[in-house]
Parts: sequence; C-alpha cells; structure tokens
Amino acid sequence: MSPLQREIRRRPADVELKLGPARLYLDDIRDIYDLLKSFAEKLATKNPDALPPDVSLTAGEATAASIDDLKDATSKELRDIHMSLFSRETRVWISLSPISSRASVNADDTEGRALVEDIAYFINKRRSSATAGLFAHPFLYFCSLMLSGAIATLSWQVPLARESGPVARVAVYVALGLALGAIWECIAAYRYGAIRVISQWRSESRGISSETRRAIYIAVASAVVGGIATAVITALVGDKPS
Repeated sequence: MSPLQREIRRRPADVELKLGPARLYLDDIRDIYDLLKSFAEKLATKNPDALPPDVSLTAGEATAASIDDLKDATSKELRDIHMSLFSRETRVWISLSPISSRASVNADDTEGRALVEDIAYFINKRRSSATAGLFAHPFLYFCSLMLSGAIATLSWQVPLARESGPVARVAVYVALGLALGAIWECIAAYRYGAIRVISQWRSESRGISSETRRAIYIAVASAVVGGIATAVITALVGDKPS
C-alpha cells in the first residue's frame, strides 16, 4: 500500500512595515483613515457581488465612529490606536502605539501592499525624534536602575568615589538609570516603531511656534545634561571629610 500523500498549501506570511517614530495629530489620523476608506470603495466597485469591505477605527477597546471621537479618548486609549480593512482579498492592519507601531498586509495582495507602503511613507514623512516613545517602557527603566545600581556599587570601590556623600551617590545612581532608560527607549523607538497620537487638530496646537518649542527642548535637554554632569562631578570629586 502506498503511503498517504497530502499537498500542503502554505499561506503567504503577512508583510509588516515599521512606522515612526513620529507624532500624529487628528488630521493625520483622518488622512490615513480616508486612504483606507477610499481603498475599500475601490474594492467594492471591483467586486459588487461580494460583501463590502469592513473598515474600523478603535482606541483601546473603544470603537470610534468618526475622527472627532478621538478627542474624548483617554491617554491610555490614545496609546493603542488601531485601524483595519478586511475583505475577501485584503487584510490591512495598522497599529499605532508608543511601544510598537506596525502596518501589515497579506503578502500575496499587490494592491494592498502598495496601500500599506503609501501609509508608511505618509507617516514616516512626519517623523519626529525618538521622544515619541519616551516613558512607554517602564520595564526598561526598572532594568536601567538595576544596571546603574550595579555600576554604582562597583564604582564605590574606588577610593575617590567613596569620599562623596550619600546624597551625591543616590543622585548619580538615579540620573544614570534615567539616562540609560531614555537611551534604550530611543533605540527601541527606531527599532520597533513608535507613534504618539495627539488628540488635537494641528490648527489647535499652534499656540507655540516651532521655534519656541525647539528652544524649550534645547533648554530642557541642556538642564538635564548639566544636572547629570554636576551629579557625576559631585560624586567623584566630593568634599573630603576633614
């Protein structure tokens, strides 16, 4: 008796594109959602006998009937925005989060893949600094504090470091942990994507000019760097006990 033979049909894996890091306003969400709806209308026209494609927009576990609904979303819901388009031929899924942002489509869908690439290009044109993902990974900061604690423990074996006071040591420990966490989050934002959704229209957020915002960012960054440098110097060259 010949062995039973089966033909295994493999389903093509989905194609995924990283999104961001970027900040998106309601205008941007509306434009992306309109792209999905236009594509759905195109599919419905091509296949009038099939069920119409389903296009959805959710924030967390809440479903938004319109983009304006996102203005009432909580900060937690804004960290978990999803848009999708499902039909017999196309499966498009867009996930917008400060932790990981992706756009995916079934690999054998040429037109759907072109749509996802257009959306990724649209979002990445609005690329901002990796701060779009800052404070999105509490576990990274926990690990950073543990690592900085280990480094601080080793450094205290150096005679010069032992001469510093306990306050300076704690300041260095905390500053180093926060700095390491921020660096890791910036790396994660570029590696896995990070989107921060602002529940405002762009016209509503122009109370401060881009030049003023840039000056504020520079001032804050300078203060942080200066504080860390001061803490390190204080720890290493602290007052010697008399």
